[in-house]
Amino acid sequence: SLQFSLRNSQWQNQALTGSGNLLIANTKIDGTQIQQLDFQLGLATNSIQANGSLGKADSHLDWQATLPNLAAFNQTYAGEAHASGSIKGVFDHLALQVNLLAKNLTLSRDLKIDQLEGQTTIETGVSGKVAGELKASAIHYGKHPVLNGQVNLAGTRSNHQISITAMSPDVQFDSTLQGGLSADNSWQGFLQQLKLTGKTPATLTAPAPLHITGNNVTLAQAVIQLAKGRASIELLQVGNGTLVSKGQLSQLTLDDLPAGLFNLPNTLHGSPAFSGKWGLSANDTLNANLSLWRDTGDFTLTYANGTSSALGLTEAKIEFNIINNHAQLIAKLDGQNLGNLDAKLATTLTKTESGFALLASAPLTLNGTAQLNTLAWLPMPSSLMDADLDGQLTLSVLA
Repeated sequence: SLQFSLRNSQWQNQALTGSGNLLIANTKIDGTQIQQLDFQLGLATNSIQANGSLGKADSHLDWQATLPNLAAFNQTYAGEAHASGSIKGVFDHLALQVNLLAKNLTLSRDLKIDQLEGQTTIETGVSGKVAGELKASAIHYGKHPVLNGQVNLAGTRSNHQISITAMSPDVQFDSTLQGGLSADNSWQGFLQQLKLTGKTPATLTAPAPLHITGNNVTLAQAVIQLAKGRASIELLQVGNGTLVSKGQLSQLTLDDLPAGLFNLPNTLHGSPAFSGKWGLSANDTLNANLSLWRDTGDFTLTYANGTSSALGLTEAKIEFNIINNHAQLIAKLDGQNLGNLDAKLATTLTKTESGFALLASAPLTLNGTAQLNTLAWLPMPSSLMDADLDGQLTLSVLA
């Protein structure tokens, strides 16, 4: 049995209030039960309260969260949220019901949502019905176009479908998950569909196994067809501060890259095909490898006098390796009319709260040579796309 009361308290310079009662019983016949739970918490104008019991087939717990000022929890938050629902039954097979309405949300410096509204129902038992809908209106993320999104849930606990849709004037994303909850409440199933339409389309070619347990998500054997190339994800695992991924790229072209990521000069035309592979493991340290090489194709360069010629690419390769945060980049480029470049760069990454970063104080070594007959092929920032750049470069560096 537990009773508590909060008086004359603050959290993040906001008044904190609360009181509650909790009675827990454990018997050989009925197992663990919360025979009584009654509490209320308040932070500034926000409040959370619950009343009821859990652990028996006829148990019922109602809860409600009224949060008119999310900034009280974190200064980077803004907006309001109102949620309510109920929890019923025994702990291994709880029945849930949730209603949510949130407006004018700011969840980070880059993420804002005008309105978030939804409801979900999950009944008990293997064949218990599950149904839900969540709508997000006007999702603002950084400088990306505004999106509207929707998630739908339908079926039973052991076999249901989750549909996810997001759209803007230029892009639409559709995804479907098919599977169910197992005895340990993990989710096992398939990424049934994934389709991105727009300037850089992507489509899942066949259903891929998907497993979700606790904070861990594992996706395996997912093949995604791009505009012209293909990405094969052998493994993608995210959870508990760990990221593991490995896969292959085949026949990747510039048409497969998002607009604005890689801008070629107006005088350069063509689209060589590249293949590659990657591996990544990140937790307290970072280990990774990425190899990308030219398979086929070439670029054609048009000169100011109207003549044109191919770069004559014979080799174009980038290899990026990280071993325990120590990074090395190797780049090789060779072409009959282009010239050649051979460079190695090494540095060290540092673990930060937001991930791994290259600090200004990081050690740096560079060893390379270049004999380039033209510079007109170099990628240009969007603000300089109308500029003309050319020249020759002979370089040898050891630093």
